Amino acid sequence: MSNQKNKLSKISAILSIEDQILLTEKFYKNILLFNDPCLEAQRMAVKKNYMILKHITNPYPEVQIFVVKRDGGNIRLIKDPCPEAQRIAVERDGSNIRFIKDPCPEAQRIAVERYGGNIILIKDPCPEAQIIAVHEDPLNVCSIKNPCEEAQLFVVEKSPVNIQWIENPTEKIQNLICTKYPQCIVYLQIISDEALQIYNKLIAVPEDFTCSICIEEEGKEKKIIQKLTSCGHYFHKDCVQKWLKDKDSCPVCRTSI
Repeated sequence: MSNQKNKLSKISAILSIEDQILLTEKFYKNILLFNDPCLEAQRMAVKKNYMILKHITNPYPEVQIFVVKRDGGNIRLIKDPCPEAQRIAVERDGSNIRFIKDPCPEAQRIAVERYGGNIILIKDPCPEAQIIAVHEDPLNVCSIKNPCEEAQLFVVEKSPVNIQWIENPTEKIQNLICTKYPQCIVYLQIISDEALQIYNKLIAVPEDFTCSICIEEEGKEKKIIQKLTSCGHYFHKDCVQKWLKDKDSCPVCRTSI
């Protein structure tokens, strides 16, 4: 069988364009015998059966476009679709973006304009697509692994508690939370030393601070400290959050939270 394939490969290498067209006209699957089928042979084959496209290594853009115009979902048959084929596919159905490994920015933009939730189907969305998605619904930021700073800023300004959905906020966003929305610092998943210093100064953390829950002095410069508004006592954020899961009073003075 392998010898037969090698022979066919050698034959296909010397076939003229006219020969390719004649063989494909006789039986469309003959295109599989050609190393680099010509445009007309590709056209003839996909007109007979568009599924043959997935077996063509480098289909011409014209052929890709023809197949995708028949059905946008056919984009899944193309390993590396051209931008125009991508555009047509997502215009037909924005969710077709999921079949494109590395969609071009225009295809991403169209997909999220159709429905902002399509951002979840894009592995590494471009900034423009991110911004469109979060403008439709700020919670779409949950579907973006590393949102751009502009998208983060929009989401946080819409509602500062949305910071909890951003895994890696930029330092600018962290500083914004610490200075403008300090009550939301408890939602930060990470915090820079600079932002932490701003926050500690803002809430006036005592110099002799010791967390009464874990009895540790360390961490003032490394851990987020939370001040209970009901009584004014300070604790490590993680410590007091665990405490408040089971209790509704301050660990020190028992004032109700």
